[in-house]
Amino acid sequence: MDELIGRKVQIVVNNVKKRGVIEFVDQDWIVVYCKNPRNERVVYPNNEKVFERVKILDEN
Repeated sequence: MDELIGRKVQIVVNNVKKRGVIEFVDQDWIVVYCKNPRNERVVYPNNEKVFERVKILDEN
């Protein structure tokens, strides 16, 4: 899961698109720092359903 840290992502929640960078990943949580449309940290439980909302933009 450490390979996800620093990856650019797009989050879609209630038709609002947010762009950010994955800051922290462990077996329980994923933390995304969003800069667009405002600066905030979004915390998600680390499970398969989170990837329905979080789309990885850069494929390295």
